[in-house]
Amino acid sequence: GLELPRDAIVARALLARAHAFMASAEAAFLANCYMVEAVAAGHTARLPAAWQQVFDTVTFEQASALAHGIPPPGAPESLVAFCAEAMAASLDRACDTVGPRLHLLPAVRAGMNVKKVHEIERLGQFVQDLAHAHGVGTVIDFGSGNGYLGQALAHVCGLHVIGIEEHAARSDTASARSRKIAEFLERRERARAEGRSCGGPGSSKGTVSTVTLRLDAAAAGAVDVTDTTLLAGLHTCGDLGPTLLRTFLQTPARAVASVGCCYMYLSEPGPDCNASCDLSASPLSIPRTGCCQSSFDTTSHLTASPPEANLAVSPPPRQPSLLDTITPSSAPSEPPFDTNPTAAAPPIQPSPREPPATIGAPEYGFPLSMHVRRLGIHLGVSARELALHAAEAWAAQAPAQRRCHAHRALLEVVLREHHPGHCVQAARVGRMRIKPRDVGSDADAFVEYAQACLQRLQIEVPETDLRAAHARLPHPPAGYAMLFALRLLVARVVETILQLDRVLFLHEQLGSDHTAGLRPLFDPALSPRNFVVYAVRSCSS
Repeated sequence: GLELPRDAIVARALLARAHAFMASAEAAFLANCYMVEAVAAGHTARLPAAWQQVFDTVTFEQASALAHGIPPPGAPESLVAFCAEAMAASLDRACDTVGPRLHLLPAVRAGMNVKKVHEIERLGQFVQDLAHAHGVGTVIDFGSGNGYLGQALAHVCGLHVIGIEEHAARSDTASARSRKIAEFLERRERARAEGRSCGGPGSSKGTVSTVTLRLDAAAAGAVDVTDTTLLAGLHTCGDLGPTLLRTFLQTPARAVASVGCCYMYLSEPGPDCNASCDLSASPLSIPRTGCCQSSFDTTSHLTASPPEANLAVSPPPRQPSLLDTITPSSAPSEPPFDTNPTAAAPPIQPSPREPPATIGAPEYGFPLSMHVRRLGIHLGVSARELALHAAEAWAAQAPAQRRCHAHRALLEVVLREHHPGHCVQAARVGRMRIKPRDVGSDADAFVEYAQACLQRLQIEVPETDLRAAHARLPHPPAGYAMLFALRLLVARVVETILQLDRVLFLHEQLGSDHTAGLRPLFDPALSPRNFVVYAVRSCSS
């Protein structure tokens, strides 16, 4: 993790390196291409010529290693340099797996899945440590949902918690849970008083309540915020994360701890930078995490594509592209990155797409910090959606599960040929419950997958046409897994930019007398959005 002001120079240097990486042609293309169009648009042909042979020879195991920055054996120098720079320009996502964590009461843990228990144990311990170290007695939980975090902080840590939730149904659920927990604890206290053995840890005498309010900067004004208050948020979706940080700065609260998620919902100045709440409106890569989810599913989101897109199964001949400015096809072995560590870094130029008049407007969720605004960093919704994907969960999948990238991209071509009028609103497959094949031919697995999708869409395509399409697949399925692994490397860097923007924003606004930082808190294979951004005001303030 990083803690400012101690690591301010390190944070700015890492941000500059991440920005320079994203300015490279390869990273820019990978951040904005969609896996669903990988075959139809010939995405692999848009990447450096020196990488093409690797797409044909890579294995699923090598693709998994590539997602962690380890290039396949015999990879060209340009690919090795790309992997090394992606890792060097991104935050370390590994967390402390043996550190202390809250021990949840059975009544508090009831109803939580494994992922949620892990998150509440780790974030609850972090908030408890901050509270005890800085004299905090009250926690305001932004976006409290079903009340899991607040109930743990109240009944395990002894804190007084006020949950603020925008949706009345979730507030009602949280209140019902709180009543059940209170009833359980009362029964257990009576049993203890009667000398009966109850087992398990005791309960601390905290309180928890939930109010239903619109989650904006004015929400904290409805409750009493003092210098003994901590603001917290677990997986604050989209702009709620920046709103929580701004609320902290506008109130006398002593500390804040925020774990963000759903970056595609962040508002950002510029054209095509904002996503609606209906993610089907844009051709998102699959499989995707969705809102605050932790694992990849073999899903199939049929998405609209430009009408002028190439409908042929075989990719078009390689055309001159933005990538040729770095790695010309006539010189495939030339690396696009300078592998000389002593060479000076290129100057960082503001993005011409960033409208200067609107940069950093208070209502935007990105960019927040003056430093990021001065750099002119522009991400866009495609790159921010990509940052939701986690290499740790994806690389742990069985090879048969990672075939879905090639199969979904090939299905898109079949649909364009047989049903050219399909659109995302009318033709969305959704999550497919198909057990991946570990044996048998890949052609058989694709036919099974495609037929299940087509049946749901009520579209008929002869099996012979499906097999003919598979026969013309430009690369083996592992090649498309490699393409997605390259995108996961870019995802690391995009999330690094988003997280550094938040911690630098807090540092700029608070000054050097106060503390702002970030650290990986969760196991990224279990909970991919695992960074907590925090800040603490000094006693003198």
